[in-house]
Amino acid sequence: EHAHAELDCEEALPNAVPRSSEENVAAASAAACDAMVDKENVLANKAKDSHTQPLPTWSSRVSFPTMEDGELPSRATRTPRSLFSSVDDMKAMVREVLVEGESYDVVNYYKTSGIWQNIARHYMFEMVTMVVIAVYSLWMAIDTDNNHADVILEAHPVFFVAEQGFCTFFFVELLIRFLAFER
Repeated sequence: EHAHAELDCEEALPNAVPRSSEENVAAASAAACDAMVDKENVLANKAKDSHTQPLPTWSSRVSFPTMEDGELPSRATRTPRSLFSSVDDMKAMVREVLVEGESYDVVNYYKTSGIWQNIARHYMFEMVTMVVIAVYSLWMAIDTDNNHADVILEAHPVFFVAEQGFCTFFFVELLIRFLAFER
């Protein structure tokens, strides 16, 4: 006859969700929590009546803001917290980053001399890399639509050669960038 005090939010939520489209998610969540706490109080009272040790409850594992007398605040006294910062705070952070002028550029971490840093810093290297990335994104669409082989070795030779070519280019790009970094 021991009641199981572990409750799930989904168990209480269907009965607590307001039917009006004007109610927000915070109200539904608060109502669900209230319903769960009410169920736990009923279960705790049953346990006291039967002179047994009550099982740990959901509210004992989750901290709620409490009033001075130890009671949980009602929905009316709860202040909903926003998931995101205010718009003004976000604008201020963006302005601060823009004013500082410190943006990340991988070139700042390259050596100052040597052939590899010279290649990695060259504008043509950047442009060729961007073009290959754009072509590869188109190639992935073509490959997805037309290559029905499960393994690349069973694919038509066009698909095999193209995949190996892109793989080789990206490996060489990575190698050049790696060799250009200061150690």
